[in-house]
Amino acid sequence: YRMTQRGRCEDIDECLNPSTCPDEQCVNSPGSYQCVPCTEGFRGWNGQCLDVDECLEPNVCTNGDCSNLEGSYMCSCHKGYTRTPDHKHCKDIDECQQGNLCVNGQCKNTEGSFRCTCGQGYQLSAAKDQCEDIDECQHHHLCAHGQCRNTEGSFQCVCDQGYRASGLGDHCEDINECLEDKSVCQRGDCINTAGSYDCTCPDGFQLDDNKTCQDINECEHPGLCGPQGECLNT
Repeated sequence: YRMTQRGRCEDIDECLNPSTCPDEQCVNSPGSYQCVPCTEGFRGWNGQCLDVDECLEPNVCTNGDCSNLEGSYMCSCHKGYTRTPDHKHCKDIDECQQGNLCVNGQCKNTEGSFRCTCGQGYQLSAAKDQCEDIDECQHHHLCAHGQCRNTEGSFQCVCDQGYRASGLGDHCEDINECLEDKSVCQRGDCINTAGSYDCTCPDGFQLDDNKTCQDINECEHPGLCGPQGECLNT
């Protein structure tokens, strides 16, 4: 206390002196004072508590933007990140847990994003978030001697008559009927051709139903052996 000019005692406000509580908040009381530590988000300076701008500190709101608040701060996170419950950090979003990404492929989470690895027969979409079917039939070298039919994740060759799908299924191969069908060209010679076959019959035979060489009955032709003879077919 101190004496006034009127002879009264009045309280001295020690907090008016900045050096009283240089690093804390000064709280005056009758005949005394108290230095009180500042709460989180504030710092003491000459008896006052001033807001700390946490956004000026390094590594605050990594992967986001920092907004200073009175006594605190808040993060606004970049794409691929979300705020923690206290709004003071940005954590990676595991997009692969959403269940609707990278269909027909595998989803791998990355820092701030994700990556699709597509299965065979699929390719990455323009948005890079899905695996789309590849229309293999756009490649004109497939299914020669047949028609290409696109299927989900693959394709199928529908071959022309006389051809069948290869072991890999990417083109049509000629069927050698002469080797596979022993009934072809009976009594004659079988010549395989592209997509078909030809029968060559020996003299005295003719092709019947494209498979069998039948004997020609020459005796059916009038005039053979003359009027005085008899024709015997052999």
